[in-house]
Amino acid sequence: MKRTVLLCGCLWLATGLLAQQEFGLPNMRGVWQSAKINPALLTNHKLVIGLPGLHNTLYFSGPTYGDAITNVNGSSAINVDGLVAALEDRNFVQENLEIETISAVVGLGPIHLSVSHTARFNAYLNYPKALPQLIWQGNAQFIGETIDLSNDLQIYSYQEFALGAASSFGPVSVGIRAKYLSGIGDLSTERNQASLFTDPEFYALDFQADYLLNSAGFLNYNSYSDFNLNLQFGELDAQNLFTQNTGFAFDIGAELELDKLRIGVSALDLGGSINWEEQVSNYAAEGSFAYDGLDISAALTGDSSSIDNALDTLSNIFMVTETNNTYSTQLPTRVYLTGGYDLNEDFSVGVLYYGEWYRGEQFNGFSLSANYDVLSFINVGASYGVFRDVYANLGLNTSVDLGPVQIYAISDNILGLFSPDNSRYFTFRAGLNLVLAQPKEDE
Repeated sequence: MKRTVLLCGCLWLATGLLAQQEFGLPNMRGVWQSAKINPALLTNHKLVIGLPGLHNTLYFSGPTYGDAITNVNGSSAINVDGLVAALEDRNFVQENLEIETISAVVGLGPIHLSVSHTARFNAYLNYPKALPQLIWQGNAQFIGETIDLSNDLQIYSYQEFALGAASSFGPVSVGIRAKYLSGIGDLSTERNQASLFTDPEFYALDFQADYLLNSAGFLNYNSYSDFNLNLQFGELDAQNLFTQNTGFAFDIGAELELDKLRIGVSALDLGGSINWEEQVSNYAAEGSFAYDGLDISAALTGDSSSIDNALDTLSNIFMVTETNNTYSTQLPTRVYLTGGYDLNEDFSVGVLYYGEWYRGEQFNGFSLSANYDVLSFINVGASYGVFRDVYANLGLNTSVDLGPVQIYAISDNILGLFSPDNSRYFTFRAGLNLVLAQPKEDE
């Protein structure tokens, strides 16, 4: 039973846990949510109300679902060896879940004003292959070696209230969006260095640590065997609408339009940070900890008769001190460079570069896209994108105007939806808009 619980936890981290790029959205000019990529993008409509919409992006390196699950006599079973073998030296998990509850944009002469509320739930994990190897296969394989166990983690959620303004000056349009952030919860490493040495004689362990894990509402830790983890992923609660965990961020953008050619640039979440003050705990492990004669795998996954003693032993090794100091975390800064060209009134093509900088890592993406008005009320599009080491990203998107109701759906990797067993990148966005004031015919 203990093995199953631990491995399910590993699989959740590997397949259920920050990249926020979107390849197809910028070229969907008829959907005002394209302004999420660049606040300078102007809608032709006088009034649009955005109804609830959903966006999710998931990327992970290393093993896929197909590596971790195998078929045994017609039943699915966990393939531990396949999972561990598919791990890279360093492995990444990035997740963005965005729930847009309500939004609106209104055109007042040359100025467009927008407001929106969005709940965001994000996760980032960078971990070494040695960590799951140690948990499942034990430290006997590392006798005489010092293994790196450092891992970088941030799981956080917050409410975002945004107010934007955009206007055009001849062929140039500019836009800015200010965001007020109300933090719901956070679990993040501030220091993450850890290593383990197993002496060849009697499995003597030497654990070196300089580790600080901060939590705001997500983790209540009493001991190695007594803790409560409540991530509240995707859960909306009116009590969390405004909290003492506050911050600000800004989006800026510009676009140059020359006849049929468009060139845009934007930077999102500039200066974005959240100060965490509610239900804050800091868990630190510092220094050197030694213990003689322990196989960690046996301690973690042994039989139930010995697990209590093993947990007591691990508690003595991994000594944690708790404080309650407020702290702050940074949001990732994202940059988009876009280009578009109208081949005719119904057909346009686009190109995009995406860059993100977060917790010492840089993530890049590139895409080509095309959109076509099949009918006056139906637009369809396709995109091809490259993100990190995933190259087979064929995206599809569509928007349908049914009177005042506009329906839109986007996926930047449609293959991942149909072949999840072998995919490591999933993304989609879908929602509804009410277009309540059409542009004048002479505009």
